[in-house]
Amino acid sequence: MIARSFARIHESNLKKQGLLALTFQNPDDYERIREDDRISLVGVADLAPGRPVTCIVRHEDGTTETLALVHSFSAPQLKWFRRFCFECACTLGPLRGCAYLFASSLRE
Repeated sequence: MIARSFARIHESNLKKQGLLALTFQNPDDYERIREDDRISLVGVADLAPGRPVTCIVRHEDGTTETLALVHSFSAPQLKWFRRFCFECACTLGPLRGCAYLFASSLRE
C-alpha cells in the first residue's frame, strides 16, 4: 500500500496483516501519481531496513517516472514478512493467520 503518510497504529496494523506500507521518500512525489497510472515496484524481494523501494510509474500517455518509496520494517519484521506472508499467501490464502504468526515470530 502506498500513501502520503500513515498513522503509526494504522501502519502497525498493516504490517500485522502482511501488507507492505510504503510512503514517498520525497513527499512532493505524491502529486506525480495520476488516476490512470500503472505502478510497478522493483526490489521488493530485496527489502532491507532503510533501503528504499523503486517505484516505476507508467502514465497513460506512455511516459514513465521513477520514484523512491520508503518503509519502516525492522530486520525482524522483514524476516517475518518473507517467511510467513509469502508462505501464507501460497498455502493458506492471503492474510489468513498472518497477525498471529507475526506476533509469535517476534518472540523467537
